[in-house]
Amino acid sequence: LFFPIANYAFELGFKLYTTTNGTTIQNLETAQKIKAVGFNEIDVSLDGAREETHDFLRGKGVFEKTIRAIGFLRKAGLTVKTATVVYKKNFSEIEEIFLLGKRLGVDSMYFNSLMPGGRGKKILEKNQLSTDEWRRALRAIDNWNKKEKFV
Repeated sequence: LFFPIANYAFELGFKLYTTTNGTTIQNLETAQKIKAVGFNEIDVSLDGAREETHDFLRGKGVFEKTIRAIGFLRKAGLTVKTATVVYKKNFSEIEEIFLLGKRLGVDSMYFNSLMPGGRGKKILEKNQLSTDEWRRALRAIDNWNKKEKFV
């Protein structure tokens, strides 16, 4: 159902854009199909530099699928951006997340706060950053951006 609807929207002149965790993009053929239907940019949720921190938000086993999906999307010639939800378990690895994104060849990265929806609803109270932690996270993002011009 996804591809026929996306194709129809593209034929009507819509710019196609989506965000994914990557779990359904597990081969080059799927990534090429995404490009062929009219997408040229995909945001992929990347919530940690390690399996433990990413999977805490996305579910067990998702990290490896996300990494594979990014590779397939890049090989298919799509622009790949990563979206990272910053929370208590991953804010200390922001530089590692940047290094992973760079190694994977993503085009840009952006960072969001933990929101009270989806999995975030159950874990918000214990995992939301304090004001001081957000300041430190933003400094790390700013320092990286000054050095690498990547965000």
